[in-house]
Amino acid sequence: RIAPVVVFVSYASCVFTEWFVLKVAKKIDLWRVKHESTAWLTQTQEEDEFDIPGWEDLKGASHDAYMMNQRITSETFRFKFLNYNRAWLISQLPNILTPRTLRRSRPYLINQFTRILNQLNQDISSDSEDESAKFGPVALNAPSRQIIRWWLAQARRRMRLREVVQPLIAKAR
Repeated sequence: RIAPVVVFVSYASCVFTEWFVLKVAKKIDLWRVKHESTAWLTQTQEEDEFDIPGWEDLKGASHDAYMMNQRITSETFRFKFLNYNRAWLISQLPNILTPRTLRRSRPYLINQFTRILNQLNQDISSDSEDESAKFGPVALNAPSRQIIRWWLAQARRRMRLREVVQPLIAKAR
């Protein structure tokens, strides 16, 4: 009958002794960090690391948060954001898209890039017959003619290569 009481008192005294010894050791700086770069390890967990709002804070902000979310997800905001930050976003892609990320989400990324390219292609107007009638023959000097012929040969070569490779790509899908 007395055994459970002895076990409980022993356990409580061990816990209290450990707590007391640790507090005294921290007060007299028994342990010190050797390097400044590892000082973050010694910070106590007394403060709440996460600034999570309580329920009373969330009640009034729910409609405002909803409206802000609606504004941020609108097409006009997305268009303005991408237009303004395009260069920075492109420069950050290698940091964001690690090889592991690319392997894991390749189909999703391909789908997103296809959607973006389709949107860009819709913005580009196609040539019409009326516009091509406005241009007449152009007289070129020899170097310009050579450059145009080289460019035309390269374009034809790329089109032939695309025709050859396209069935292989379709077959691999």
